[in-house]
Amino acid sequence: MKLACRRANVALSLVVLTILCASFARAARPIEIKLAVDVPSAEGQAVPVRVAIDLPAGLDKLPCDKILATVTDSTGKSVPGQAARDGEKSQLWWVLPEAAAGKGLWTARLSEGGYAGKDTFSFQDTPGKYLDLVFDGRGVTRYMYEFDKSTPEKAQATYKVFTHVFDETGKDFITKGAGGHDTHHRGIFIGWTNLTIAGAHYDQWSMKNGAQVHRKFLELSAGPVFGRAASQIDWVDKAGKVLLTEQRTVTCFRQPAPALVLMEFATKLTAIDKDVTLDGNIEHAGFQYRAHDDVAVAAGASGGTQTADKAPEALRTVYEFPADGIKTAGQKLDNNKDLPWAAMCYALRGKRYYVEHMNNPANPKNTAYSAYRPYGRFGAFFVTKIEAGQTLPLVYRIHAAAGTMPSREQLSRRDAAFSDMPKVTVVK
Repeated sequence: MKLACRRANVALSLVVLTILCASFARAARPIEIKLAVDVPSAEGQAVPVRVAIDLPAGLDKLPCDKILATVTDSTGKSVPGQAARDGEKSQLWWVLPEAAAGKGLWTARLSEGGYAGKDTFSFQDTPGKYLDLVFDGRGVTRYMYEFDKSTPEKAQATYKVFTHVFDETGKDFITKGAGGHDTHHRGIFIGWTNLTIAGAHYDQWSMKNGAQVHRKFLELSAGPVFGRAASQIDWVDKAGKVLLTEQRTVTCFRQPAPALVLMEFATKLTAIDKDVTLDGNIEHAGFQYRAHDDVAVAAGASGGTQTADKAPEALRTVYEFPADGIKTAGQKLDNNKDLPWAAMCYALRGKRYYVEHMNNPANPKNTAYSAYRPYGRFGAFFVTKIEAGQTLPLVYRIHAAAGTMPSREQLSRRDAAFSDMPKVTVVK
């Protein structure tokens, strides 16, 4: 009887070992996927692309950072890829070195493993304060999420969730934080002066009677192609009652120097139990970028005269648009409805930086840009209503780089890579 039991246990062990070995073999065996890339028009350099893929058994249950991906073009040149999950579906992302108009063939090779290079994204969290995104040891962005209302000063400094952009050293910011001129302007941020709910009005721009409160991180994904942080944010009144909820997803893509960041800012604003109207005006609402406060100082900002433009010619902030006839004398813009992009170039610490703000065509219509302030705040504004229980999705891109303003053609090509991304399909 004992001998029979031993034989049975040995047989069972062999079966388990065989199953494990077969499972390991499936996971370890690389797979190849043939891909067709169709670029509708010339879209410039370093263009992120994605394709939905079916991961085979052995890879489908792995965390995405345990899947090693390499993508090779028809000439044999390879670039890193990165697996991602969108709900139940899987995606493969990579960056096209050059997105010339036309069709091309690529081959993706996926296997179990992690990316070994140092040229990859990673997150460094200072709990309760901020989250840094780092690429190859250099700071890229800092997500500011502290909320401290223990004193009026701390409440004023932490009443809004926003994102800083680092310069090429990865140590100093090119964006504005708390304090300075127009303290409510902070880096990359979103808000409306007038949220109307059941006849009551709330300021989610200057935050005079409320705050934006980070609740938790929903996703942190980092690899050689992008770093992505998704978070839950509540927009609250001064008593802490939630006015609407936000799910914000910020994705930063791999880019060559002199680029500092290519950021996709995707957010979903949800009205809870009552309709919410987002309103205000072109100067005080929408999705915005604010340059470092030193830009305002150079322009002669003091007290309430933030719009002064006393900077010498070499330090002046300039703007560019997709077509002629948009810029006019003074501070007004004509023909400014549903522009695909606007760009700004400003001087800081003896250097020049430019920023392109891109408005996706899927965003609400009748969007207008405020893009002329000498102190360097610009962005897109619209008015809309979110019905109770409904969600408003928004998506924008920000590209920031060291250097002078590119040509209008270059800026338009970069926007085309966002508004009409290259189409990637799996070749059966």
